[in-house]
Amino acid sequence: MRAVQAPFPATGVDCVTPITAQSAAALSAADILFCARYLGSLTSDELETILAAGLCVSPVTFADKFDPAQTLAELAALGVPHGVTIWLDVETVKEDPTGAINAWADALTEAGYQPGLYVGANIGPPDNPLLAEALYKLRVVRYWSSMSRTPTPQCGWVMRQLYPTTSVGGVAVDIDVTQHDWEGRSCTMIGPDPR
Repeated sequence: MRAVQAPFPATGVDCVTPITAQSAAALSAADILFCARYLGSLTSDELETILAAGLCVSPVTFADKFDPAQTLAELAALGVPHGVTIWLDVETVKEDPTGAINAWADALTEAGYQPGLYVGANIGPPDNPLLAEALYKLRVVRYWSSMSRTPTPQCGWVMRQLYPTTSVGGVAVDIDVTQHDWEGRSCTMIGPDPR
């Protein structure tokens, strides 16, 4: 496995369901190019299965898991190469999470990863104080928009989640598309070794 720039243009999925060889083949046959899977659920065997199907993998934390030591331990256990964008899923916080996000991002950057933020359903007003301007000031370096209405950071998004949830290859998934943000940046994923 290796760190690769996200394919562009590309359609991918994110899901909580583990991907089997059969579902990975079905996703690939449906022209899906990447799969976002959750750290703490993703196993080394599943990672190898997804990569063997020719798909890239985009690692993401479970919602509101701000513990950088846990994230780094999960990445080490999977052998995730340096340079990959790792997404912090922020969904339901009611207090300003700036300090926790920045501490997580600093630890990931120091370890050689690219910290990204999945901007979930309850990040904008009235539920949360993280407005667009505050998002851009965080020490994450890439942004992924959920299908919910969310504030847009000044730099824009490198990935967007489409509405609604659907099924592809027998797996319940959210559809995601890659793009470059307004600063010309994309995200980095785990890619299969060249054959």
